[in-house]
Amino acid sequence: MDRILIQAVNDAPDAILISDREGNILFWNCGAEQMFGHTSAEAVGQSLDLIIPENLRGRHWDGYHRVMASGETKYKTGEMGTFRRDGDVHAIMRFVRNA
Repeated sequence: MDRILIQAVNDAPDAILISDREGNILFWNCGAEQMFGHTSAEAVGQSLDLIIPENLRGRHWDGYHRVMASGETKYKTGEMGTFRRDGDVHAIMRFVRNA
């Protein structure tokens, strides 16, 4: 079952990525490759700055570290926008925190 679940998540058309508490990308699926334009090999090990517009990074990291510490987000839906490699802003991310 674990192998089937891993394959399903990796092949999902939705972008699924996992980052650690420091904001380093640990997992990047095929949907994320399509949505953001970076391969898994390019993204894994990189900072989330890869998909956060430069002008929003300060606010992003302030909020990211606050959410990692508290588990609370001001985004009641747990969603925020990000951007593609070509600079097009259109993606929505959902936050899930591992306690």
